[in-house]
Parts: sequence; C-alpha cells; structure tokens
Amino acid sequence: MTRNFENRWLAPTRIQIILWLVLVSVTLVLALGNYQTYLLGTHFDDARYVILARSLVLSDQYGMINAPGDPPAGKYPFVYPLLLTPFIFLFPHDPDALKFLSLIATVINLSLLFWGWRWFSHTRSYWWGLAIAALYGLAPMTIDLARRVMSEPVFTTFVLIAIILAERAAQRYRRPARFDAK
Repeated sequence: MTRNFENRWLAPTRIQIILWLVLVSVTLVLALGNYQTYLLGTHFDDARYVILARSLVLSDQYGMINAPGDPPAGKYPFVYPLLLTPFIFLFPHDPDALKFLSLIATVINLSLLFWGWRWFSHTRSYWWGLAIAALYGLAPMTIDLARRVMSEPVFTTFVLIAIILAERAAQRYRRPARFDAK
C-alpha cells in the first residue's frame, strides 16, 4: 500500500495520461478550429517577426529589410525570428506556415506542465499537473496565441525548461550525502 501511495508522486497513472492526451487533443481542435481566421500582419509584432526572420534567410544583415536603409530591429532580438527560419525555408511562399511554431510550442508547454510536474511540485500529485496544464491549454489567450506568429508560447517553453532545469539542479544539492558502510 505504501508503495502505490509513493508511486502516485513519481509517475502519472494511466487515467491521468489518457486525460492529458484528451487535453492535448481538445487544445489542438480549439486552436485549429479557426486557424485561418487570424490574418498575418493584424498585429504590429507578428509582421515584424516575419520580416526579421526573412532578413535572416534572404539578407546579409539582421533588420527590417522592407524599409529603405535596413533600419535596425530595435526591441526585437534575433532568437524568435531565428526559430522561424526553418518554416521560411520549408514554406517560402506560405507565411501562414509560420504560425505552426506557436502551435508546436503550445503543445510542448502542455507536455512540460504535465510530464515535468514532479519538478514543479514535490508534494502534489500529477492531478495538480493535469489541472494546471488544463488551465493553460484551455485558456482563451493560449488558444489565441497558438494561432499567431507571436513569441509568447515559445518564451513560455523556455521559461518552463529553465524552471525544470533549475529544480533538477537544486535537487542534487538537497539530497543528503550517502555514506555506505563497508
């Protein structure tokens, strides 16, 4: 009995995994339901990201290649546009394909919140991880950002990975040293 009680903190149960798969499916259905209703360029940032990503592929310098004199990117660092470049190579005439990065990042975030739960909380079961993943995945803002060329889903991915790595490193220092008697 004690072993089963301890295992619920270490690994998700079969029903939790099934519910996580349902959650990912529902999030994808909601995000893809009106995927084409979002038009590229309706927000200032998304158009800039596309232009900056194209400058990484088509130009010899990073910047706003659509304006005379190639003005600098300003507040837009190169990481997110760099992540968009494979989509520009694969789909050079389909700017809507750039939205896939946000959708992929959203699914990765759902996965990190659920599967990485043991690093986020050492005292709560995977049910909490599933609940937090559902709050994130079904939030209207998350669904909306999954349809756009925006950096927020990718930034969230990097933040979640950083938290997990920091927790894993901290766990090494929390464990008491083992002294084996010989």
